[in-house]
Amino acid sequence: MDEYEFYADVEQEVSPKNEKLPGHVVVARREIPDKKKDTDGSNDCEIKNDDNSNDNDLNFKEWAIEKMIVDLQSLLARGFKQKDIAVLSNTNREGQLAISRIMKWNIENPDKQMKVVSEESLLVISSPAVRIVVNILKMLDRCEAHNEDGREMPMVLRRFEANRSEGMDTSEAFEDAIVSKDEDIADYIDRLYETSKSACLDSVVEQIIKSQLSKQMTEENTPYLLAFLDSVVDFMSRYGSNIHHFLKWWDKVGPGLSISSPDNIDAIRVITIHKSKGLQFPCVLIPMFDWNFDQSSIEWIETAGFKDKLPKGVAIPPIVPVKRDNKRTLFDKEFKKIARSNIMDSLNKTYVACTRAQYELIIYTENNKELGLQLSQFLETCRNDNNGIAPTPTENCDPDVVYELGKPMLRSDIPALNSDDNALPDNVESRIMPPYSVVSDVDRWKLTSPDIIIDVRGTTRWVGEMLHKVMERVRTPKNLKKAFGRALHRGMITEEEHDEYLALLSKRLADPRVADWFANDNRLMLERSVTIGGNGQKRPDRVVMKPNGEIIIVDYKFGDRSDDNDTKYKRQVAGYKRAVCDALGCRPDCVSGYVWYIHSGDILAV
Repeated sequence: MDEYEFYADVEQEVSPKNEKLPGHVVVARREIPDKKKDTDGSNDCEIKNDDNSNDNDLNFKEWAIEKMIVDLQSLLARGFKQKDIAVLSNTNREGQLAISRIMKWNIENPDKQMKVVSEESLLVISSPAVRIVVNILKMLDRCEAHNEDGREMPMVLRRFEANRSEGMDTSEAFEDAIVSKDEDIADYIDRLYETSKSACLDSVVEQIIKSQLSKQMTEENTPYLLAFLDSVVDFMSRYGSNIHHFLKWWDKVGPGLSISSPDNIDAIRVITIHKSKGLQFPCVLIPMFDWNFDQSSIEWIETAGFKDKLPKGVAIPPIVPVKRDNKRTLFDKEFKKIARSNIMDSLNKTYVACTRAQYELIIYTENNKELGLQLSQFLETCRNDNNGIAPTPTENCDPDVVYELGKPMLRSDIPALNSDDNALPDNVESRIMPPYSVVSDVDRWKLTSPDIIIDVRGTTRWVGEMLHKVMERVRTPKNLKKAFGRALHRGMITEEEHDEYLALLSKRLADPRVADWFANDNRLMLERSVTIGGNGQKRPDRVVMKPNGEIIIVDYKFGDRSDDNDTKYKRQVAGYKRAVCDALGCRPDCVSGYVWYIHSGDILAV
């Protein structure tokens, strides 16, 4: 079978409007020295070049990654932005190699930082800060179980993560983590454990962040910490505030959680070829262009069609593993089908990889005949078939470049990349996310007594207290019916009261003016206390943070509206706004407050 007969009758067409667009393709190849006989043929010897012996000893992947770093710097020097560049890998492991080398470059060259974004880098568990928080929660869980053993290991991991974030390599960071000691860790864990008995889980997490993470680590990991805390709040709204239950939930859900990445982030994209389908990038580098088109392996073959070819009385399972190699077997026909399918898949993958680039494509491969049918042989065939891939021009000083088409481009010469198509509209404000901050007063986050109403049933105060208890459990309008059902089940209200007040609040929550307060993507801070001047702690009824960072404070009122009440309640909410600004360090224009008269539906902006 001819390996290159695939797509022989297919022609790649280019849209007329794109025919004259510029482009630049480079293929760099690492040559593997051949073993040759000496002149008299008496014995074999390997021809070595003393000047390049170290290069020849390099692993191909290491060689390719080093070439990639050089070419990344070249692209940036030619004006391309980091967001213009994508590095394609055949496997996640190869992508991780590329990311690790870029991170190492950043440590060695702090003035020439290259940012990287990948699917793996967006996972919440990829954050060292999140891993530190989870490890300390595990220590608290051991305290809950009265298990004093194993306290040290989470702290070793905490020190290790902190060391890595400060630029230490893996071995140095681990050695320092083992040798170093946290003198007061036992007392700290004991104090935190006592706090965790009466405080919400998210407040415990915030205290860990405040006391155990450096300012630099907190700032660098702000998006991950916010995403983690969102998951904590989401867990609490469903299952409560138990640390042990959260950790079991996190082990199942946590590995799949990721932060979102805006399209216009200025960072190099590292992505697998498979996930790059349908995408395009101005510049594409493929560091490890070395996959086999077909590789012999163990194949599982159905034997139903072969039983008549076996000697009489020989039993054979319905499916058998057979090693596919050059030896002739009963399954040669099946092997050819498998080989053809593998080659077809590899060709398709190669096509996807080579057609993601818009202007610059850089490929790294090697000429290693011991690895079977490889891409370097495929490229050689393309060149010999006069497909327009010309030899490297003499002015290219890189000895590893074997093919080149077009000339290196400057970003400034590409009009499409210099337009303002991706600019934000004039009416959209862009803000830099502020560093994560923690309120130090843990008492303001304590839970209130559940389901206890001391006022006389039927009075205005009783109705207000009861509806406050119900509204504590309403994250979105969808939760309202369940919250009232819980109140009915626990004997807080009768069936008549259930129907009456469910209808009232359903009508109020359907008001478009309050939609923002109960949006699903808000971060809900359940009724929490704030300190107001010298008046002690007061508690707004609802505090939510919108995805854009805006904070909304709502105070429910169940009595009658009057001028005196309006003045008093607006002053009260204004105090809440000042306290929240002071506690969270946010600007006054980022906090809005409202007084909401539930019975009348009136809303006063403060």
